[in-house]
Amino acid sequence: FKQFDVNMALTNGTGSVADFMGSYLSNGTQMLALNIYNTAIAKNNFALAQAKAILFFIILAVISLIQVRISNSREVEM
Repeated sequence: FKQFDVNMALTNGTGSVADFMGSYLSNGTQMLALNIYNTAIAKNNFALAQAKAILFFIILAVISLIQVRISNSREVEM
């Protein structure tokens, strides 16, 4: 989340980056948050962007719950 503005500023929102030959690698640095933004704003597809955002939230929630359970079980052992 904290890298959204950095990628937006460096790549002008495209996520493309130039390789050593000068050609552009499509979506070379595009993170999921930037991809969701581009889907909604640039492609004007708010439904797909919302679906991506919901899946992103579910994945983050599952990872967070697993991390909390692991850290709670380790606290009891100590």
